[in-house]
Amino acid sequence: MKTIITHIAFLLSATVAFSQNFTTNNIVGAWENNSTWVGNSQPSLGSVNNQNIFIYGTITRNGNITLRNNNKITVNSGDTLVVTGDFILNNNSDVIIDENGVFMVFGDFESNNNLDIKTGGIVAILGDFTTNSADVNIEAGGGMFVFGNSSIDLETYGISTGEDFILGQPDLVSWLEDEYDLDLPIELESFTVSYTNNTIYANWVTASETNNHYFTLEYSTDGVTFSELAEILGSGTKSTRTEYSYSTSNPANHGIVYFRLKQTDYDASYSYSHIVALEIEPKISIDLYPNPATDYIYINTTEEITNLTLVHTQSQRVTIPEISQVISLEQVPVGVYVLVIETETSTVTKQFIKR
Repeated sequence: MKTIITHIAFLLSATVAFSQNFTTNNIVGAWENNSTWVGNSQPSLGSVNNQNIFIYGTITRNGNITLRNNNKITVNSGDTLVVTGDFILNNNSDVIIDENGVFMVFGDFESNNNLDIKTGGIVAILGDFTTNSADVNIEAGGGMFVFGNSSIDLETYGISTGEDFILGQPDLVSWLEDEYDLDLPIELESFTVSYTNNTIYANWVTASETNNHYFTLEYSTDGVTFSELAEILGSGTKSTRTEYSYSTSNPANHGIVYFRLKQTDYDASYSYSHIVALEIEPKISIDLYPNPATDYIYINTTEEITNLTLVHTQSQRVTIPEISQVISLEQVPVGVYVLVIETETSTVTKQFIKR
């Protein structure tokens, strides 16, 4: 009996040691101050695993956060965590934003595990968002916003742009600017692109600008990899409405072409607008059939094809080694694809569905 009791006691002590809980006081405070934490003990940001971290109040981490294995941060209902540096979420670690909680990352966010955003919760990343195996779960009424680049298609995962944050969260924007002396770049009222008489017309309007150095109009044939089309000077800092426009004739790319604005500040920080898809009619005739397709897709054109690239909507690109007007889809998974067809005179993109 003594042996059994000793064994049970060992298991209980091991369970307690296995997971440590850290809770902030319900205050406005800095993560790195011991007085911010219940019991004057803060979690380790080094190599320590198995920590449960609960955020109450408005807590600012002045610097970076890296969550190791089996660590978890929960921003509780109505409370806020601000990270002024980068945030790295490693394997087997989680971040949970409860109802009406707010999680702000001023730097980059690298996510390799679960990010759960409850109803009314908000996650905003002012830098880039990269992920290898992230499970991003956003409940109805919750929101995630990325100002910089993203390694995944934002729309597919229900993630919004920095522009959407500025327009849709004015109270949070004002609070960030007041409390953290943070200049969010511009308030973009509209951004449109049209095609008429073999000319592309891009027009956008800002309601206000802060330290806006210049815009870069970018284009893409797959909606993932973008190239510069033009650079247009911004208006610095102003609170009045400003209209911008750009046009170019004889576009090199045809079919479905994607456009976005990159806005760069004087300090080299930048953000992106939403993406606009535009169908540009080619001078040459290229058709795909059948669409949807099952085993094969056929390219109908009189032009000589010089290169073929198949792009999945999840951003995977595959160069087709054998150039032919008949493409086998037997090894291609079901999904939505863009076929980039290059000829001697132009580049055309065509979208199709593989069933």
